[in-house]
Amino acid sequence: MFSLLTRIGDFVSSDDMNLLRNFVRACISLLGTLVQQRVTSGGLEEYEKLCFSETDAAPISEQSCWMIISIAIGVWAQRDLWDDVEATLRGISIPPSPGSVTPAEPFIEST
Repeated sequence: MFSLLTRIGDFVSSDDMNLLRNFVRACISLLGTLVQQRVTSGGLEEYEKLCFSETDAAPISEQSCWMIISIAIGVWAQRDLWDDVEATLRGISIPPSPGSVTPAEPFIEST
């Protein structure tokens, strides 16, 4: 896939740019799914298994997604795609840890 990106010239027609942007958005979506799985897996050991396993079920690794996103933004100046990345990562829900305590309301003594 990366070798195909090297075949794209500096000038890209609007139709081809649309295809490239759709591909990058698909990578952003996959990245969000992979990060969500990693966050909800729990524990450092599970995190390392999901990040560095060679038998990952995903067609593209998280690192590859970041590379594709960075190439499209850096080489073809599609900087507005950072907004899509930010929105995707902002939408990831982090489960509370088992030992977490919700903060109590502060006690204010009235006089």
